[in-house]
Amino acid sequence: MQLKTVDSVHNTFHHAINWNALLFIVMNISYTIISTSFFYRLSSDQYNMWANINSFIYIILLWCDCGFRKSIPLYLPRIEANKQNLKNFTRIVLTIQLIACSLGLSALSIILYQLTQSLIFVGYGLCIFLLEAPLVILQSLYHGKFLNKSYNGIMMSLIMAELSGMSLLFFIIPSSTILHVYFICKIIFLISSNGITGFKLIKYFRSN
Repeated sequence: MQLKTVDSVHNTFHHAINWNALLFIVMNISYTIISTSFFYRLSSDQYNMWANINSFIYIILLWCDCGFRKSIPLYLPRIEANKQNLKNFTRIVLTIQLIACSLGLSALSIILYQLTQSLIFVGYGLCIFLLEAPLVILQSLYHGKFLNKSYNGIMMSLIMAELSGMSLLFFIIPSSTILHVYFICKIIFLISSNGITGFKLIKYFRSN
């Protein structure tokens, strides 16, 4: 019986890795298509601004992560049997993330304004940051429950929908408005991602 249990965990783990690899490939293809399109459609200043905004958003998100992306999938299966430990763990994660993201948000707003001198683009960047932060936690919770197929399937569907929509718009709209359309589409994508994955996760926990 123990051997079957070990085999089952082993198969589940490798199944999760395969789904993570598939999502990684889809995300990189999407990013390559978008960055190549931007390279040919945008001016040098616009392209640099887009690249710098994205770079600072994700480097600050990485710092604000505080290692939870790795620790939640590791420790969640160990502590979820004890409801009090799970509540304490959740409270600690949310508190630290709230503090870290508040500091990160302040730093990001200053950096983006220095880069762009535009309140509109600062607003886009801050919205993306605020929507990406909870998505990281949701992803960690899905991975902690080995629900990689469910999460990655949702994300790949949304990425393909986002890419299809933006690809059509890129050929219609003028170069001067591409960045605005990109950031608005990105915000819509992140709102959809948080909403759908959060709803499915709540439904899963209630049924279990």
